[in-house]
Amino acid sequence: MASPSPCPRRGQGDLRAGPLGRVHPALLLAIAMALLLAAALWVRLARDRRVPAPPVRVLDLSRFASPELPLDRGLALVVFMAMDCAHCIEAAQMIGNADLGAQGVSACFIMLGKPEEVGPFFDRIGAWVPYILTTPADYAEFAGEDPPGIYLLEQGAVRAHWSGSAFNLTVLRDELGRRR
Repeated sequence: MASPSPCPRRGQGDLRAGPLGRVHPALLLAIAMALLLAAALWVRLARDRRVPAPPVRVLDLSRFASPELPLDRGLALVVFMAMDCAHCIEAAQMIGNADLGAQGVSACFIMLGKPEEVGPFFDRIGAWVPYILTTPADYAEFAGEDPPGIYLLEQGAVRAHWSGSAFNLTVLRDELGRRR
């Protein structure tokens, strides 16, 4: 009787062998690359299927423009504020005392309040800025939930918007330093 051969037959005992025999390493590499590419494509498609952002609401501030408030020319910082709002007064002092004209920016305040409050308001902030009085509805629409509402317009279009707590002169300077 012949003793069993110490060498297994081709395909027996070889872990890399399958029903078709031994798999070539290049084929394994090609399969791995295809799986990686498929995973990358799946991630990319999943990222592209994100919920789209809601359409940008176009703000029409032209109703506030006048010969004294040319909002459609150059850069204009428009501030919607209430004259009795502490955050608004703080922003008004900051903006009113900043030298925005040197940076090519005109400022205007669109204020909620009574005509007789205007003089004391500007005395309180220590500056004078062109202004108009607005209605409670316009104030609510543009000042938002964190007044004041501050808009940087470029040629009449909104270039940037800040709420009261997000605004300071540094963020304005940073925005002005960005190229458009």
